[in-house]
Amino acid sequence: MAKRMMVTVLGSGSIGTAFAILFARAGCKVKIWDKFPEALERSQKELAEKASSLANHKLVDSSQILGLIEFESNLENSLAETNFVQEAVPE
Repeated sequence: MAKRMMVTVLGSGSIGTAFAILFARAGCKVKIWDKFPEALERSQKELAEKASSLANHKLVDSSQILGLIEFESNLENSLAETNFVQEAVPE
């Protein structure tokens, strides 16, 4: 079995969370990084809500999506084994 691609999303706002869902839906493992713990908490709640809504419309398997996404506050750890970085931090 081929190893899954690892994507790190830098920024856990609505756009970063949406990117994470997009990559997870494509079968990638995803790490969402943010330096603000409260932003990661909001993203976790938003992710659960969006995954549930998408599953209600039969667009995703929410447990599969949620199983592929993790949250990280340490930048170095979030980049370990990463194949692709998607930037989504405020400008």
